Amino acid sequence: MQANPRVSVMFVCLALAVFSCAPSAFAQGSGMIEELLPDLLLNRVVLAPSTTGVDHSAHFRQDADPTSLPFVFNDALVAQLARIPLGSSSGGFTFRFDAAAGTFTRSTPTFGPSFAERAVTIGKGKATFGFSVQRATYDGFEGKDLDGGIKFYLRHLDSTTPPAFYEGDVVEETLHLNVDTAMSTFFGSYGITDRLDIAVAVPIANISMHADVDTRILRLATQGSSDIHRFPNGTDQATFNDSGSASGIGDVLLRPKYVFANANGGGLAGGVEVRLPTGDPDNLLGTGAAAATPMLIASAQYGRYSPHFNLGYTFAGRHHTALGNEFQYTVGTEFEASPRLTVSGDVIGRVLRDSGRLVDTTTTLAFQSAAGIPGATTVQELAFQDGNLNVVTGVVGAKVNLFGTFLLSGNVLFPLKKSGLYDHLTPVIGIDYTF
Repeated sequence: MQANPRVSVMFVCLALAVFSCAPSAFAQGSGMIEELLPDLLLNRVVLAPSTTGVDHSAHFRQDADPTSLPFVFNDALVAQLARIPLGSSSGGFTFRFDAAAGTFTRSTPTFGPSFAERAVTIGKGKATFGFSVQRATYDGFEGKDLDGGIKFYLRHLDSTTPPAFYEGDVVEETLHLNVDTAMSTFFGSYGITDRLDIAVAVPIANISMHADVDTRILRLATQGSSDIHRFPNGTDQATFNDSGSASGIGDVLLRPKYVFANANGGGLAGGVEVRLPTGDPDNLLGTGAAAATPMLIASAQYGRYSPHFNLGYTFAGRHHTALGNEFQYTVGTEFEASPRLTVSGDVIGRVLRDSGRLVDTTTTLAFQSAAGIPGATTVQELAFQDGNLNVVTGVVGAKVNLFGTFLLSGNVLFPLKKSGLYDHLTPVIGIDYTF
């Protein structure tokens, strides 16, 4: 059977774009980005040798304990960064064949949303090729300012039996974190029939991370005994920092969609998103595990408004960076501002099943002095809480028909709920062409 020229052109364009713009995955820095924070927060906490006859240099190192808070915090960041949501691969122009006229006509007056699917197909034999760029500079985590500082408290390891008084000291770490991601996505779709489309999205990811940690010894138990616990610089305070970056192909997505029922400007469709583990999970370019997301897609047209609704559930493969299963929904509408301009708004919800959350908690630190006098103080720190993580994001944007079937799109994503990792404003721009 002879290959359809539109399919050949689309996949050749995708292949050329990817191989010309995407290097193989590479990283810069002291090591893999996935390990940067645990190493900085735990492995670097080495004290000066003591003059008391007991070596305290490694008494606050907890690098072998995966349940310690720095590890849990890092796992939460890694899981979300490895699965950044991508936009729709569907083209803005949709067609149906008019048998009486013998030509293709537009099947919808709007150009569709950028982060949702519609229950319409591009049209049998039609193809779309496009490109988008989204840039996120993450600002917060669970309501806390990343750059403003997140505190961790490292307890003294058990060193003697019975416990010695100096085990009441604590190391306080204040983390200042900058995380940036840039995602360039090449996508294409093809109408196999009037009811069946297949699409592919190939992301090229770049991630960078820089962290500064201001560390100080809280002398709860050793007041006046500076020789017991001190940093190599001879003081109670030290600052550590590290950074890393990585670039390469992310997880490739395959997205078939089938329309079960047609309606005015929409209908009811089913789809599935298959995520292939092509990205490097150690540098947060991918999840390291395959995943499949069956979806229910509904859309309609009422005058100049075209509402849409998506419902999906992700079945994720097993890997240490994968989030696990996830429930997803998107609801929104497009508005035909003019024949050449569509504006849209969406609410995107993600329920990360059994991922747990880190919540602010008041913790009491008990200690006793060298004379055996007990004491206690309280600190605010993050603590793990079982349950689901609900992430809700808003999207507003527009698509402009420049000429022919070329579309220019612009969108802004923003958090509607300060849960998990979030960026206050994430801009996304893109183009697509239907032929």
